[in-house]
Amino acid sequence: MKIEILYPEIANLFGEIGHQMFLQLLFPKAQIIRTQLLARPTFLDEQVDLIFMGPTSENSQEKIIQVLRPLKEKIEERIHAGDRFFFTGNAMEVLGTSILTDEGRSIQGLGIFEMESRRQMMHRLTELYVGMYDDLQVVGTKTQFTQNYPLDPETFPYLMKTVRGFGMNKQLEGEGIHFHHFVGTYVLGPLLILNPLFTERLFEEWGIPVTLPHRNTLLEAYDIRLKGYLNPKSYA
Repeated sequence: MKIEILYPEIANLFGEIGHQMFLQLLFPKAQIIRTQLLARPTFLDEQVDLIFMGPTSENSQEKIIQVLRPLKEKIEERIHAGDRFFFTGNAMEVLGTSILTDEGRSIQGLGIFEMESRRQMMHRLTELYVGMYDDLQVVGTKTQFTQNYPLDPETFPYLMKTVRGFGMNKQLEGEGIHFHHFVGTYVLGPLLILNPLFTERLFEEWGIPVTLPHRNTLLEAYDIRLKGYLNPKSYA
């Protein structure tokens, strides 16, 4: 098992370093590759079982785009080939068509997914979230300065359908990206820790069955959190 964590020194906001720790706990014998910003990603040149990137600041996001833009064709090739990616927070925006700042500046993304992210730096969106992944209820939180607008919202490959909160933007129920084995989502938590049933389902679909540590405790916490999040009187 080989796991590559992209840019852990800067892509680690909102407690998402917990995902890095959780992956190590799930796969204690795995080779963990921590790719720094100026290093070439390992998955471009050799087989990697899972590529993870967490959320980052807006300035760092632009640096990541600059570093990855020359590698766009190879990254897109690996996504279409079925490599497993798990991007959280604003990480997936790097792969979009563009990011429009509230100053009117357009930052060109890699253009792998046809979507425009729109920043509002004076308006952070923070909400509790519940969504449906097939028949599974998924819980988490959202905290972001962006809303995301797929160019074709009817055919976009969403990860989940929103039950509580908002999707890619305030007008959409669809949330995240699920394309081949690429999974991207704004939902934080960390998501895999908060949602043991989703985690088991996702890794099973990826062909990597997992045995969750402290599974009963995780399920108990999930049930309590789900009940609370479905209560309209609870708030972020």
